[in-house]
Amino acid sequence: MAGPGAGADPAGSAGWDPLVAEIAAYASAPLALDASARSAARLSLLDSLGVACLGAQHPDCAPLLGPFCSPPDRAGGTPIPGTSHRVGLHDAAFGITAAIRWLDFNDTWLAAEWSHPSDNLGAILAVSDQLSRRRRVAGQPPLRVADLLEPICKAYEIQGVLATASCLHDRGLDHVLLVEVASAAVGARLLGADEQQVRAAISNALADASTLRVYRHQPVVSWRKSWAAAEAVQRALRFALLALRGDRGCPRVISAPTWGLNAVLGEGAVRLGGPLGCAVAPQVLYKVPWPAEYHGQSAVEAAIRLRPALAGRLGEVRTVQVRTQRSGLTILDKRGPLPTAADRDHCLQYMVAAALVYGELDYSTYEDQAAQNPELERIRGLIRVSEDPEYTIAYHDPDRRAVANSIAVELIGGEWLGPEEVWYPLGHPRRRPEALLPLRRKLTRNLGRVPFAAGRIGDLERLFDDPERLDDLPIPELMDQLSA
Repeated sequence: MAGPGAGADPAGSAGWDPLVAEIAAYASAPLALDASARSAARLSLLDSLGVACLGAQHPDCAPLLGPFCSPPDRAGGTPIPGTSHRVGLHDAAFGITAAIRWLDFNDTWLAAEWSHPSDNLGAILAVSDQLSRRRRVAGQPPLRVADLLEPICKAYEIQGVLATASCLHDRGLDHVLLVEVASAAVGARLLGADEQQVRAAISNALADASTLRVYRHQPVVSWRKSWAAAEAVQRALRFALLALRGDRGCPRVISAPTWGLNAVLGEGAVRLGGPLGCAVAPQVLYKVPWPAEYHGQSAVEAAIRLRPALAGRLGEVRTVQVRTQRSGLTILDKRGPLPTAADRDHCLQYMVAAALVYGELDYSTYEDQAAQNPELERIRGLIRVSEDPEYTIAYHDPDRRAVANSIAVELIGGEWLGPEEVWYPLGHPRRRPEALLPLRRKLTRNLGRVPFAAGRIGDLERLFDDPERLDDLPIPELMDQLSA
């Protein structure tokens, strides 16, 4: 049987879909980063590494982080932060992204589609660490942290600008397709692919057409929501390696009649919402104090602000009115049983009830012991969620990108507390200066959950507080220091 394209012109001669060609050209060309972009990429890297160290300790995440399909080669395995595992390329990409994503504590980007650009770091770190270890064996210099800043900005940009216009959830599909495309493009380039090979990798990622969102919503919420992106980056790197071995991809993956992406999902289902530059990384949204789905971050903040007025009066609560954006309503409005933490961390009623009852929210608040508190369950049952059209308009306004929520509490005697309104959560770009110190504390707190050797956390803190020294650090040394 003839191989792909045998007896015909090379695959590229038929012409590539413009979207594939544009992303490949962007991924393949140098990208000038100003100081703001470099700082943003560095901040996202450090925040994600801290979150990975925390996520790796979770009892449902830890069993998924060991070796599965790619044993270390002779150059040595890549450490998964917060663990003692050293694994090959595909397992490293999966494990790092799964650990980053597990607790829903990593950065995010909200537009027509909701997604998490830091999901791509599993691909970027796995490739750069493996390449660096092989270079050392060959007597060549390794990649350094400074070499990661451009790929990070590119991956964030590709995924973010796609998410600006590609509304996959309206079709019942998951956003991880956008992760897969971005990681295929940037991962292929890091591996040494030329522009034609980058096109091939991107086209194969698009041919996957994403997965169902069924695992993110009642009645079948499962932990797959925390490893779906990890699988996407793993597949992305496989497509990159296949392209390097000669696979020609699918030039008309989008426009082909009958079977192309447009024909199957609808015209323009996946498209760019603007030019590719370097806008997303500096504008990404961080989850600063609370591990919670981002559409509910401002609701948690509002509830915690309101709680002092409720001190000693929780038993008097008649109703709690929560107003939110349409996206928050779609994702987080959940009633009825919430049997697992995976259910609870995507439930607006649970987040608000926990914040009102406990005055705080960390991941232990989602676990069974906290969830069995009868007072929490009583308050959750009194919460009513509704859309505020003004919040929805502000959410979609590209000049505002508000993620607003408000909370008002009615007491049995008829008294009202609130409404307490938060338009921009602490992790929003409009509050970036205010968030920097809390983000630094978050990093220290997350590192403190790992059983590092004595003095390691202090060493890491000094490193992370010195950008020039950090930028000059070889990637394997960074990853080795994060190994438990």
